[in-house]
Amino acid sequence: MAKYSFEFKKKVVEAYLQGEGGENYLASKFNVASPRQIKIWMKSYQAFGNEGLFRSRKQQKYSFEYKLHVVELYLSSEVSYQELALQESINNPTMLVKWVNDFRIAGPEALRPKKKGRKKSLNSKDIKIRTEQNETGSASTQSGTGLKELSINVFQNCKKLHTLWCAIFYFPKKCCVGTKAPFRP
Repeated sequence: MAKYSFEFKKKVVEAYLQGEGGENYLASKFNVASPRQIKIWMKSYQAFGNEGLFRSRKQQKYSFEYKLHVVELYLSSEVSYQELALQESINNPTMLVKWVNDFRIAGPEALRPKKKGRKKSLNSKDIKIRTEQNETGSASTQSGTGLKELSINVFQNCKKLHTLWCAIFYFPKKCCVGTKAPFRP
């Protein structure tokens, strides 16, 4: 979808109001993708004036009650999204489409505001347990024996895993550990 400047929209709307042609003619004359777009601009201009032709740069937040009211109004009446958006002074009818679809899929709870950002995965209990483990682990690392034993165990397990891997995939008869053969995963 092409985005058009305010000046361009204003020029097309003024040409329509001066009677230079209909939507189809003006769409081909000004290279607008669809004549329907000119009709939308006209309705927005008639309802809001120049403000209706501006692209909205701010994200307006709507309350749960207001969203529910607008969705129920759409479902109970036989008006189009465009007409309802103009009636409720909403400059973006596709937002109404999203609200109605969300309502139909998940009910009214889908219209509630959602939290933004990353979810917190740690709670206070996890933090306490981890700090206690770090405090006890720091005592064993100061002596040096716990860390040395841990590294030996890790090395032995890696060596066993590597030997098993070589037996299955690389050297069916002989492992490459202890030889100068390169390790190839």
